[in-house]
Amino acid sequence: MLSKIKSAVSRMVEKIIGAKMKFFPLKTAIFCLLFTPILYIATLSVYQKYVNNHYLQAIENIFIGDTSILLEGRVPIDEQIAKNIYTFLKTDWMVQYIGLDLKVFVTTHKGKLIYPTFINADAFANSLPVNSDFEGIAKQNFEILNDDLTVSVEINLNHGSNLANLILLVYFSVAILIFLIYYNVGSLKASHDTKAKKALIDNLQKEEQAHQLIL
Repeated sequence: MLSKIKSAVSRMVEKIIGAKMKFFPLKTAIFCLLFTPILYIATLSVYQKYVNNHYLQAIENIFIGDTSILLEGRVPIDEQIAKNIYTFLKTDWMVQYIGLDLKVFVTTHKGKLIYPTFINADAFANSLPVNSDFEGIAKQNFEILNDDLTVSVEINLNHGSNLANLILLVYFSVAILIFLIYYNVGSLKASHDTKAKKALIDNLQKEEQAHQLIL
């Protein structure tokens, strides 16, 4: 009888030691470690297409601006396009605050590069200089407008870019949060299991002591 009680106590102690490991969320940890980078890579691919289309449409809507000014020859078309894009980039929160690596190109149907130009971008913060050759500028603007201007954008969302790092940080933070939730739930179960087994061991020890007194 005594040997059986000692054997039962020994088994209970071993179970208590391994209680936390029993409830350790191993599957959750593996899932978070494997699924997070897969989701990150998939997000970069999908989000790059979305962001590319978003900025392409947004810039196509603003890059020419007021055509009446161009047709009157009050400003060269390349300067107005540069000013409009400069203003757009200066007020876009993803470019300014997240550091989105965005490059914009404007070309004619024949391949002539209209933007970017080599004009000092800081000059766009002020008024553009007035050119008195209105007729010549208007003619040139009209020819360029008739040559079907094309906008293209290049967005760098490669691994290591600011936005990619931000996405990765968010996903790993969520993964860690999920793991901690499951870990805490497992720890509570392990704690309850340990208390129950400890109470059983105490009862067995009391029975052993009572048995020894009887002997």
